[in-house]
Amino acid sequence: TFIEDYNGNGEIKVSAYYIPYSDNAYTNYQTGDETKLTTEMQSAEAMIVVGGSNINPVIDPENTLVDLSEIYPDNVQVRSYGFFLKNTDFAERIGIAEEDVTGDLYIGIRKPRNLLYSDEEEMQATYDRDFPVLDKIIEDLSK
Repeated sequence: TFIEDYNGNGEIKVSAYYIPYSDNAYTNYQTGDETKLTTEMQSAEAMIVVGGSNINPVIDPENTLVDLSEIYPDNVQVRSYGFFLKNTDFAERIGIAEEDVTGDLYIGIRKPRNLLYSDEEEMQATYDRDFPVLDKIIEDLSK
């Protein structure tokens, strides 16, 4: 498992918030997905991000995500802010078709900083909790 039992109750629980952001601006407006994504990016809760190039204009990964190439300089799947999921076992692990993992799909982690709904200290605490999870995922998918 990639997650620890953080509260010591013998259970491991993970939450994921899926926001079906699309290439269609009108659809994103109608469904409120751009607002949801922007709001999540202003909180200290959603540190690990899985996304593709279509969300980049909204989240600005070059400025909001950690440069993973500095942490994993020899990993061929890492480019700048993302561990790119194509040519890994990601599809098999989450139960989707391999062709659904496009070349622009990546996983990254947000930089701790002051935001609208959280401060840098709060984000740092979440980052410190979540980075080991990302590290284990990257290690596992790099095999």
